[in-house]
Amino acid sequence: MFSDPTFWVAVGFVIFVVAAGRPIMAKIGGALDNRAAEIAGKLEEAKNLREEAQAALANYQRLQRDAAAEAEAILAHASEEAERLRAAAEENLAQTLKRREEAALDKIAAAEARALQDVRNRAVDVAMAATEKLVVDAMSDEVRQKVTKAAIDDLPTRLQYVSRLRRWRAMSPFGRRGETRRRGRLPGDRRAPRRGPLVIEQPEENRPGTLSEGLGRRLGAKGRFLAAALVIGIVITAGVIYFERRDVAAARDADPSNLAQVGHGASLYRQHCAQCHGADLAGQPGWQGTFAKGNRPATPLDGSGPAWRRSDDDLFDIVKYGGQPFSPPHYRNRMPAYEHLLADGDMWAILAYVQSRWSADTWQRRRDLPPAS
Repeated sequence: MFSDPTFWVAVGFVIFVVAAGRPIMAKIGGALDNRAAEIAGKLEEAKNLREEAQAALANYQRLQRDAAAEAEAILAHASEEAERLRAAAEENLAQTLKRREEAALDKIAAAEARALQDVRNRAVDVAMAATEKLVVDAMSDEVRQKVTKAAIDDLPTRLQYVSRLRRWRAMSPFGRRGETRRRGRLPGDRRAPRRGPLVIEQPEENRPGTLSEGLGRRLGAKGRFLAAALVIGIVITAGVIYFERRDVAAARDADPSNLAQVGHGASLYRQHCAQCHGADLAGQPGWQGTFAKGNRPATPLDGSGPAWRRSDDDLFDIVKYGGQPFSPPHYRNRMPAYEHLLADGDMWAILAYVQSRWSADTWQRRRDLPPAS
């Protein structure tokens, strides 16, 4: 074995490896240590980055929570502001509608008052004209001359009587001088002798008799004529108003051209109908929706709703008996019945007022409707 060259080559190789392997192993160990240290540094850096990422995530989560809370607060504030604006808008709308309703009611009342005043004035004019014509036709020329001559002859006597009456008032202790004496006299004034009341003797024909005779003499022929005409006019006017009201109460149909019936209906509409159908007859909002089970809001009566499609008799029956008898059994109709609250003439007056507010186009569409079968 010792003589074998292979053996000694192997021994030399081992000795070489042992001699040269230590520094190589040292270099390899150093390189491994450096690599391990590098890996440890990277691990430490990764750890630091992970901690920073976790801190950033926590910060972003906190910012997200803060942003969500701020968004909720903004939404809540916006909701409160929108509710406040809605309430303010509703209040302003209610006030505006109330002012418009009051203005409309004032206009309607003024128009009603003007219409009634025009009717009264017209009645008075007709009565005065009729009275004048009656008296003029009944009075002949001879009678008119006698009345005029009597008034002229009676004028000096009346002027004399007025002059004496003025003098008596000036000298009476109950006149202005008597009032001065009752209040007291100034220092140094002499006491005036007392005087009794002055008695004026009037002619027998100038002494007033009864009240009617005295008024008759004071008015004269023309005054008596005017007084008689005024009384007749008042009586005729009262009769016209009475018969108009009686005709309105006894009416059996709606006549929009009858001012008395329309005025009476306007007053009743404001009292019984305006709270649902509106002072301007515009109805309640949302009436055009679908209401399968009923409870539909009040429909307009100004011509924009379905009322013009119905006949006068149908409208009268709905007002009198309510809307439920004319609706399906499962449908709830909120139109009340006024059979026990209003007379038939009052209901016709309300319909006359409603129809008086329709436009010419509404009337034309109503006339164009096919006849009911």
